Amino acid sequence: MSRDKSGWEILGKRDNGSMKWLGQEIWLVHHESDPPGVTSEFQIILEDDYVQVVGCTDDGQAVLIIEDHVANGLDLLVVAGSIKEGQTPKQAADDEFSSETGWAVERFVYLGSHVPLTARLVSRTPGNDGAKRCHMFLALGLSPTSQRLEVTEKIRTVLVSWDTAVSTARTGENIPEIGLPIDDGGSRLILLLADGFLKANGLSHS
Repeated sequence: MSRDKSGWEILGKRDNGSMKWLGQEIWLVHHESDPPGVTSEFQIILEDDYVQVVGCTDDGQAVLIIEDHVANGLDLLVVAGSIKEGQTPKQAADDEFSSETGWAVERFVYLGSHVPLTARLVSRTPGNDGAKRCHMFLALGLSPTSQRLEVTEKIRTVLVSWDTAVSTARTGENIPEIGLPIDDGGSRLILLLADGFLKANGLSHS
């Protein structure tokens, strides 16, 4: 997905109150289907590309987190975080997973990327001139270390049977021992993709 295939021409941009994690701009644009001289203004939200990472332990446990968000309270989900300037997606995956879960990773498997359709946010990550993109990874060869959380991150690591996590990703039901579902669409997608990889490579614990 790229703006070079779009009929929109960007004539100008101005900042509209950008912050550390969120860019806000007003774009003056013209579309090729419009009469000459006709322009429009769009309010554009820009965010960094990001990673989502699900871990699977050697004994078949999914490494998930429960995060207490300011906006919507407790969420059960996989690790996610922005790709910082100068990082590759894999480096971001390693940094985010180890710091948020307290597990070190021996091997990452790249599961692909997608554009979250619920957002339609423009990427401000160098090299991506299209929509904000999510890169997905499966983390294997895990060993416990310790969490390294920022002061605003209220995160607890939980281990869930891999089969239970995948089943919940399909159904949207609560995990009984936790009392929460995996609601996040990205978390559900990555669990299903990771399960497909494990089964295809004879690594499933089922």
